[in-house]
Amino acid sequence: AATDAAIATGDETRWDLRLQLSPPVRAALRELLDGPVGDTLEQLAGSNAVLHELAAVVSVPGAAPQVLHPDADWSAGASVFSAFVALQDVTAPMGPTLFLRGTHTQEAHTAHAAGVAATTEHRAAQPSSGRDEGGYRAFLAAADARAALLRRGEAVVYDRRLLHAGGRNAS
Repeated sequence: AATDAAIATGDETRWDLRLQLSPPVRAALRELLDGPVGDTLEQLAGSNAVLHELAAVVSVPGAAPQVLHPDADWSAGASVFSAFVALQDVTAPMGPTLFLRGTHTQEAHTAHAAGVAATTEHRAAQPSSGRDEGGYRAFLAAADARAALLRRGEAVVYDRRLLHAGGRNAS
């Protein structure tokens, strides 16, 4: 379990471990790409898509939640997608990734950036620069949030521009 100090700083509670293409990893990747996830990625990115990163995401019991973020800046065209494949059942206490559907748009990225700036200014006790922290709360409250509660072997594929965050691991 994470220590209180580690949780406070976010240190040593969540890892994104890049995987080497060892024979067992290659076999698992081939199996994944020969099934529905591969079909979905091909429909989204085309048959000549390039694997950019292969990693395992790990959080320990007690891990703090992540801040809401996209994995890629907004751009006019979707070009990078991610697939999260559950290597074990992911339950609510484990802090599954929360996805805000429809937030891969320029408008959502603009609202998110303004909300983060307003929240940061509020915390720093600086005068408001006209940004609306309440508007950001309304944006978040109206979002269609979905938790990736997955059974082992299930996957979620998403546009890396989508706003999302790993939850608190209370397991």
